[in-house]
Amino acid sequence: MVILILTLVGPFYTLTSLNFSARLVYWTLIASLNYLAGFCFSLYFGHLLYSAGLSELASRLVASFLSGIPITLIVWNVNVYFYEFNMSESIGFFSLLFYCCFIAMAIGVLFYMFSLETGNNESLSNQPAVKNSSPVFMRRLPAHIGKKVLSLEAQDHYVNVTTDIGSALVLIRLADAIEELDGLEGLRIHRSHWVATEAIARTLRKDGKLQVELTNGTALPVSRTYAQNLKQRFAV
Repeated sequence: MVILILTLVGPFYTLTSLNFSARLVYWTLIASLNYLAGFCFSLYFGHLLYSAGLSELASRLVASFLSGIPITLIVWNVNVYFYEFNMSESIGFFSLLFYCCFIAMAIGVLFYMFSLETGNNESLSNQPAVKNSSPVFMRRLPAHIGKKVLSLEAQDHYVNVTTDIGSALVLIRLADAIEELDGLEGLRIHRSHWVATEAIARTLRKDGKLQVELTNGTALPVSRTYAQNLKQRFAV
């Protein structure tokens, strides 16, 4: 839809300088390459900045702004090499860089606001794992895995969230995820694992090591450090 609209409207003088087919190819290249470059670049650097201690919003803002660099290079080269536009006469490289960085940052902010709004609008009333008010963490979950959280597993700077219908990686520290799950009854059983209390089907020992088996059949290890948490709630 974006490519079609840009082709029909023909912004930045493309309406008068290119015919319809050329505009279609031009905006397909610009939109597709910029989306891929901007998404990958902002995701990678957002990950690094977040792991360095920046907040999620600050990480997204800075990473989105920096993604304007590869976007500028793509726009410049598409114009120069594909259509032989004299970019130096129409707009200088650093002016283009300035515009691209701020536009990329604005788009990053819109995506962030949209993700929060989408999370806020999700209906959680029929999810038995969410009691009374919805934990903040639920806003981070993609719609296709539902909201009934069974377990969390730390994987580098991400948390692998397992629900009753699927799993997904979320960019957050495990400790922060557990804090945001306030209101959902559960316990930490390992430095890398948290489980919802109602997801625990049974406890067992394998090769002398304590484990919990979840309602989905997954067995997770219980470390000595967190074994007491389990013993206080179950007969182990």
